[in-house]
Amino acid sequence: MGGVALGALAMVGFAIVASGTLAHAPDRIAFGAVVNLTVTATLVAWWSGVKRSGLASSIALAALAWGVVVGRIWVADAPLGMLVAIGGMTEVVTMGWLMLRWRYRHRQLPR
Repeated sequence: MGGVALGALAMVGFAIVASGTLAHAPDRIAFGAVVNLTVTATLVAWWSGVKRSGLASSIALAALAWGVVVGRIWVADAPLGMLVAIGGMTEVVTMGWLMLRWRYRHRQLPR
């Protein structure tokens, strides 16, 4: 069900970008499309895939990374500063999460 929701979300974003409405207000519509592809897709993946279906939390991270890449490629007037900020934030969160997991797995057990 989560894959269907993500596919529908992406198709709506692509339809808006491909339509002629992007020419009327390119900054606002590009911003909305990028937020749709990054933040909303991540929330949908988290809510429907991770929380409800018990999938790995990396699914939501993959949805965010996919949204950043697709937002940069498909949205012509994409706010690049926002994409860079989202990508940087994702990298910091991912590396922190990996370090915490590594530390938890490799800690010394009391004897």
